Amino acid sequence: MTENPAARFAEIRALLAALPGADADADADAVHAKPPRSWPGGDPLVRWLAAWQGRARPRLDRPRLLLFAARHGIGAEPADAIAARLAALVDGAAPAHTRAAALDVDMRAFDMAIAIPTRDARAGPATTEAECVRDVAYGMMAVEPGLDLLVLATFAAGEAHVVPALAAALGHPPAP
Repeated sequence: MTENPAARFAEIRALLAALPGADADADADAVHAKPPRSWPGGDPLVRWLAAWQGRARPRLDRPRLLLFAARHGIGAEPADAIAARLAALVDGAAPAHTRAAALDVDMRAFDMAIAIPTRDARAGPATTEAECVRDVAYGMMAVEPGLDLLVLATFAAGEAHVVPALAAALGHPPAP
């Protein structure tokens, strides 16, 4: 049986559309709640967390940073340079690793086939729907229940173009 990538892509869009929205009442209540002094970012971060966690005094017990390393056709960074940066993250030698450890953030890095660049998105689709579905499904496996905050990030040349393009393709264009 051949899987229909367009149907799988539609399923991902439906999952995103079904996510709950921010809780406006918790956001408003967070204005009056005193956040723990140790939180970086201050009041805007507390209000944002409150709105998405649905409580005036949000928790930040299990934050996780997921970094996805890829080689985009729009960038010219060689695979070995990206692989070296990924190895530094995994080995704990990268500044991001030190910062995450200092903040008690669980950081994980993933190789998204850096040896195989995507096509150049300026000339047409960078991936097929099937490739995109595969990559999104792979990333979804890294998300576990019980996280208080999940930060998704990429690192590679061209990422400034890739992330907004993917968000728009999934029906969530970035704010202006």
